[in-house]
Amino acid sequence: MLLAQNNTLSGFNISTTNAAADGIEDGGGTVGTLTISNVSIAGTGQAVDIDQGGTLNVTLASVTSTGSSEEGIQLAGVAGSFTASTVSLNGMTGDGIDLDNNSATVAINGGSIGNSNDPGGIGVDVNGGTGNVTIGATINKTTAGDVVEVTGRTAGTVDFNGNITSTGGGIDLTGSSGGTIRFDGGMNLSTGAATAFNSTGNTGMTLVVTDPGAGSNILTTTTGTALNVANTTIGAEDLTFQSISANGAVNGIVLNNTGASGGLTVTGDGSTTGGLLDRDGSGGTIQNTTGDAVSLTNAFDVTLRQVNITNAGFDGVQSTGGGNIVLSAVDINHPGNSNPGAGGDGFGSGNGWRAENITGTNSFDNNSRVFNW
Repeated sequence: MLLAQNNTLSGFNISTTNAAADGIEDGGGTVGTLTISNVSIAGTGQAVDIDQGGTLNVTLASVTSTGSSEEGIQLAGVAGSFTASTVSLNGMTGDGIDLDNNSATVAINGGSIGNSNDPGGIGVDVNGGTGNVTIGATINKTTAGDVVEVTGRTAGTVDFNGNITSTGGGIDLTGSSGGTIRFDGGMNLSTGAATAFNSTGNTGMTLVVTDPGAGSNILTTTTGTALNVANTTIGAEDLTFQSISANGAVNGIVLNNTGASGGLTVTGDGSTTGGLLDRDGSGGTIQNTTGDAVSLTNAFDVTLRQVNITNAGFDGVQSTGGGNIVLSAVDINHPGNSNPGAGGDGFGSGNGWRAENITGTNSFDNNSRVFNW
């Protein structure tokens, strides 16, 4: 359906049969004020293409797009509101959902993106804008490219409420100067040589990752850094992961200038024996790094539980500035592996935990250990 300006549409379904066709499109000009209700879109082309601005009052009952030669849903420069009750977006050449410089409130309340055939581009790509965005759909990525990317936000909240899974690319958050980005639906990212979760250059933006339940928030890489958060304020609700693992990366975890409002917790599975947490690696294994396994610079309120650190190139954990750091049931084996004698300042071959200029209450509990150093 090719839209002119200032339309009101209600009570019908749209079906497309061509990968190059669009369910609803703006025809290269603004849609003016567009009102849609009780409409569903299904087919093989791009479902929604409104990228020339307008003021929306759009509520779609369902949106299905399979095999589009472009994006699944694209909105650019729009105000007002856009809601889809449920989506099923698969196999498009471009992004599953692409949102560019919108002030509109966007809500995708359920469904899935990439459930049967993931997007050739990014699962959900949010560029700039100030409007609140809520993504309740699950997002899956099995091929190269980010599963989620958010850049250049200046205000508003972007909230991912659906579970995010990837064996391809990771989550990439860069260049935002305001607003909040939240992940409340859980994630399981296994990204090989790519960084699993990256948030850098976001001075003025707040980041939150909550724990929706057991088995959630797992990061795994080989030579890619599993978690890299730099120049981003961690919110008071913290970043919470069950496990973080890397094998062969420069660092497994990096926190750098993350503010004093919140911190990082790696929970492990919480299993205990005799009243002590089991030192079982359920919080992840960071091994064979060429640098420090965990690098903390001006990072506060960091708790690592049930994490195994093996063959760190320099220190197992290095913390400079910041404070309130807790290592509980952490097993650190053979730090200083890649450069013996260089990392320990006289201790010989790297340190289990090297701490400089930290404040607050810091602890290394009696069920943690450092050995073979």
